[in-house]
Amino acid sequence: MVFTHCEIVCGIAEQLVAQTDLPLDADLVHVGALVHDIGVYRLYDQDGRLDHRNYIRHGVLGHEIREQKLAIPEADYPAETIEEQLVMYADKFHSRTTPPTFLTADSYAAHVEKLGADKGHAFDLLRARFGEPDQTSARARYGHAQV
Repeated sequence: MVFTHCEIVCGIAEQLVAQTDLPLDADLVHVGALVHDIGVYRLYDQDGRLDHRNYIRHGVLGHEIREQKLAIPEADYPAETIEEQLVMYADKFHSRTTPPTFLTADSYAAHVEKLGADKGHAFDLLRARFGEPDQTSARARYGHAQV
């Protein structure tokens, strides 16, 4: 499921790249989208069950900061580059819930607004910057509903 989600996010990100004239590295967006949730794999046990309690840590786990003794603190690493921001934005349009779903920009905006006006405003800025993806073909290909 993680791979399928990353594949979907990659397709959404590539669509957003194609419809923007912003200067960005399309290859970096492609690779970043494919590996953006790599840390989630470390949260599955041998029986394939996801550790939901520690899910929030998947970004830090993806960097394997502690294990590799990297010279950066374990912390929240917000998207800084335009490529990181585009991948983060594309990720908002697909959820690995059970069953997995596609989200419209409006449904995600309504969800994130509940987390605080600042979160809603940040999403609005990304939406204005990158536009909205057309998920018609992806929904048909993967068979996931849209909310």
